[in-house]
Amino acid sequence: MRTSLEVALVVAFRADGRVLVLQRRPDQTHTGCWTLPGGKCEPGEAPLAAARRELLEETRLAGRAWRFLGTTTSGRCRFFVFACRVDAARLEAEAVHRWVRPEELRGLRAPPANEAIFRLVRRALRRRG
Repeated sequence: MRTSLEVALVVAFRADGRVLVLQRRPDQTHTGCWTLPGGKCEPGEAPLAAARRELLEETRLAGRAWRFLGTTTSGRCRFFVFACRVDAARLEAEAVHRWVRPEELRGLRAPPANEAIFRLVRRALRRRG
């Protein structure tokens, strides 16, 4: 199946290695599920630029030490996953949020596409050591 939507996602790490997850609002699909910060790439926008923009819009955080982790596809969406470091004290998320250990991603209630995304994140982190 051909993908038609590009989505940039951010694995935002704080100093202790925990990852930021946001809970989907009642007005969003998959209400109550936990997701990584991110969103659709605008026409002509590079995935890294979209990741930086979405992180800032959703959390007011500016990441540093950005790294590309990989891509995965689900349905008509292609997900570009990036990792960065953030200063957690500056977080201003409108959504309910949590900081979780990377291995806790597996146990979160999440949209169906996140299973492959979280698996990609865990693999990339294992390779990194």
